[in-house]
Amino acid sequence: MIIGNRAYSDRIPTVEFAHNDAKAMRDYVTEVLGYRPGNIIDLRDASLADLRKVFGDGNSHKGQLFNYTRPGKSDVFVFYSGHGVPGLRDRRGYLLPKDGDANLAEFTGYPLDTLYANLRKIPARSVTVVIDACFSGESPKGMLVAATSGLTVTAKPTNTKGLTLLTAAQGDQVASWDEEAKQGLFTKHFLEGVYGAADGNEFGNGDGKVTLAELRGYLNEEMSYRARRRFGREQIPTVQGEDELVLAALTSLPAKRKIAQEPPAAIDTQRFDGLWTANMNGCGLSSYGEPVSYDFELEVASSKYSLVVTATPKFGDDPETHDIKGLVGADGQINKLVPFRTLLLDNSNLKVALASVEDQAWLSFNGCRVALKKRKFEN
Repeated sequence: MIIGNRAYSDRIPTVEFAHNDAKAMRDYVTEVLGYRPGNIIDLRDASLADLRKVFGDGNSHKGQLFNYTRPGKSDVFVFYSGHGVPGLRDRRGYLLPKDGDANLAEFTGYPLDTLYANLRKIPARSVTVVIDACFSGESPKGMLVAATSGLTVTAKPTNTKGLTLLTAAQGDQVASWDEEAKQGLFTKHFLEGVYGAADGNEFGNGDGKVTLAELRGYLNEEMSYRARRRFGREQIPTVQGEDELVLAALTSLPAKRKIAQEPPAAIDTQRFDGLWTANMNGCGLSSYGEPVSYDFELEVASSKYSLVVTATPKFGDDPETHDIKGLVGADGQINKLVPFRTLLLDNSNLKVALASVEDQAWLSFNGCRVALKKRKFEN
């Protein structure tokens, strides 16, 4: 179940990157967890009626999600990115649908208590809930509800047995957005973690599996640090469930997410969908001569990576192909998302072949940032 609620009424700020979060999480559940597209209920800008249709309501838990579940066999995964609000009267947490009124959450929102209670009644093998929202009445764009001074959501529902819960922030905290990544800060770090960062030396045991305990440690350290450093506020995730639950088996990642783990000796250009070029003139690339190691920063889609290229700069029309020496994300892990190769044509033009890139890309060197331009391969 994937929900991305970006658009609200004109009185409620948009959640700028909710649709990006939903798309990225859909990729995770299909490519890593192995869910078939036909088994995914995917909603954008869901109304209260939509939420009741899917999850049921206070009178019945038998919504669409219940009907999709095979008793004892199905693994249910629920993701929500959007606004959450506190009830001004009952001080409980609510998901805010696109047609909701933040000041009347008890009447127009979808209660977290109902969500959790109904999910517990689904006879699934497992249920995991991931929520990138806060319930403080605030957002990075401003207040959602009037007069929230001193207002916090009360403690989590007491009966969460059988559920694995991960939420972006605690009661009185704001769920931050990462403007550079164009994702929620929590979603960004959740995905970094399950794609391998949480299994690294500092947080995990390097066995190729990301457990809930490893992800909790990664989020508590990395996401909370980024929130303090960049936004000057606390953002501590809530993580509940069995520590040994495996959220991702890295050895099961599809081929296109594994190519860059170990740079191959040669890469078939047909694997790539486009050739991206950048003129780096004026960025301080050395002229032809001895081999030089270049440390570039590559921004692709919603992530940043370090790129080290060892090459002998030269002039002329005879390009040389240079395999990358490393593609390392901000988390220090070899990246599995963006396989590419480089072709250094002369001392100012760098060509980068990228796979499955839909958005813009940039290359930075010596503080100089250049947009990459995409064109088709030439025979």
